[in-house]
Amino acid sequence: MLISVVGPSRAGKSTLLKAVLPEFPHITLMDLDAEEDREIALLKATGVDPGGWDGRWRRNRVLLEAAEIRRGYVIADVGAGSLQIEKGRRFFIERGARVIAVMAPFEVVLARYRERDPDEFRRTEYSDDRRRVYEAAWKRVDSSRSVENAVAEMRAAIQDLTGMSATTMAMDDVGQVAEARVSAQLPR
Repeated sequence: MLISVVGPSRAGKSTLLKAVLPEFPHITLMDLDAEEDREIALLKATGVDPGGWDGRWRRNRVLLEAAEIRRGYVIADVGAGSLQIEKGRRFFIERGARVIAVMAPFEVVLARYRERDPDEFRRTEYSDDRRRVYEAAWKRVDSSRSVENAVAEMRAAIQDLTGMSATTMAMDDVGQVAEARVSAQLPR
């Protein structure tokens, strides 16, 4: 099952996922920005035009659709570039029940990204089109609060979407639950 994490650049998506995912060893992280960086380097090295935002979305969509049919849980750390075109935004809106939005007020996020032009940042990251994606998310994490609170909110959102606690492990290949903490407490 694919769970996507969206939000403005520098809202804290990657930071929160890095803090929480070690507690969920059964979940695979797919960082779309990192995947795109690798793909772009390969395309440029071979002289192929990456295709702008449309090309990026085509590459991202292949990865996301593969994750949707993969066994187990995959969390996609969705870079803002995936939301640049309508097809990308529609993908996440249509799947809002499996989306977590990491949000903070414009001023808070801009303070984390001082090198961006404030007007351009607001027009892009907080546009009406992007807000529709963020608002379609089933869960929201407020990254303007303390790190501890934001981490707790991300943990709870992942638990709600997976139905698993941080100590629960995924089903193993023979279909049995592998969870040391619970099984150690069960009567034999």
